[in-house]
Amino acid sequence: MANTSETNIQEEYSQNPFHSVGRGKKTQINEYCQGKGKEAQCIWLCQRHGRTMFAQDVSPEFDEESLSLHLQKSSWLDGFLFYGNVGIRLIEIKFYSGSQQKQGFRVLWRPNSQSELVHDLEVSLRKEWDFEPLSCGVDIKGKRHEDGTECPNRICDEISNWICKVKERRKLARRLNELKWTPTFLDFYWRYGIRKEDMALLETAGLVWSYSALAEDRWTEIEEPFGKTIHALELIQGWHTMRLLYSTIAAAIADVLIVAMITVATKSLQSGLAAGSYAVGLQALFLAMLAMLGVVLA
Repeated sequence: MANTSETNIQEEYSQNPFHSVGRGKKTQINEYCQGKGKEAQCIWLCQRHGRTMFAQDVSPEFDEESLSLHLQKSSWLDGFLFYGNVGIRLIEIKFYSGSQQKQGFRVLWRPNSQSELVHDLEVSLRKEWDFEPLSCGVDIKGKRHEDGTECPNRICDEISNWICKVKERRKLARRLNELKWTPTFLDFYWRYGIRKEDMALLETAGLVWSYSALAEDRWTEIEEPFGKTIHALELIQGWHTMRLLYSTIAAAIADVLIVAMITVATKSLQSGLAAGSYAVGLQALFLAMLAMLGVVLA
C-alpha cells in the first residue's frame, strides 16, 4: 500500500506543470546545449560584425588566464592594432537563429534595462514598510533568522509562500547596491582581470548560465517572442588611444635620431633632413596600415 501511495504521489508530482522538468519548449540553441552537458555553465560574449550581433559562449572556469586577457587578445596581432576591443558592457539578448556560424549565434539585442530596474527598486524601497520594531535584526556577525521562521514581520506572498518583510527589504537593498556597482566592477575586471572568487558578481548580474536552462523555454518564457531573454557581455570596439599616442611619440623620436645619425655620418644637414622626411613617410604608411587592418579585422 505504501508503495502504491508513493507511486501515486510521484505521478501527481510529475503531472504538475509547475514541477515538470525537461518538458519545456525547445529553444533555438537546444541541440547545441544538449551536447554540452547538464552541469556545464557558460558566459555569453557578443560582438558586432557589420550590422549583425553574434554571441559566443565562454566557460567561466578559468585557470591562470584572466577573463580580461581572454577578451582583449584573441590573437597575437591584437596587441599591435590600433582598433579593437576597448571594453565590455552588459546587454540583453535573444537567440534569433540556432545555426552556429564562424562568428557565433546570431542574436537580437538591446541595451541592458538595469537603470529601469534600479529605478523600480528605489521606488519600492521608498515605500512605507510596516515593520514590528526591535525584531528580525542582524547580529554583529551578519546572522539573521532562517527563512520560514515564525516572526512578527511574516507575511504571505503572491504564491502562498511565507516571507519576512524585513529580510525581503534587505534583499532588495542589497540587490540595488549590486546593480549600481556592476558597471564599475565590470570595467575594473576588464582592465585588471577577474579571479575565480570574483565570479559571484557575474552570477549576481545574471551572466552565468547553465546549458540545461538555455536548452528550453519554460512557463511564461514560452510566451515571449524568440524565447527567454538573457544577460550577456558585449565587446565594445574602438580606437586604442594610448597605443596611437605611444606610437606617435616613438615615431617622432625615431625621426630625430635618424636625422641626427645621417647628418653626422654624411656631414650634411640636407641629407639628414631628406632621410628624416623619407622615414616620416614610411612611418605614416605603416601606422595607417595598422589602423586600417584593425578596422578590417574588427
